[in-house]
Amino acid sequence: MYDQELKSKWDNAAALSQAKLEREAIGQAKGKTEKALEIAQKLRNKNMPIDEIAELTSLSVEEIESNNQVIISSIFIS
Repeated sequence: MYDQELKSKWDNAAALSQAKLEREAIGQAKGKTEKALEIAQKLRNKNMPIDEIAELTSLSVEEIESNNQVIISSIFIS
């Protein structure tokens, strides 16, 4: 019985550790995407073609265009 309880505690600890690593990885990926979108917007403001921005930032054309629409919408709403 003691061995089973100990195994359960170790399993729980391992699961929590894995969840923390996954959250950190998701956070890092989100941060990189946000930074790429920020750079893409600056390049759009300088009238760089979207296909070149996509190539330089590793974002899709759709991501760049949708981010541009969000920014335009927020300008007109405020």
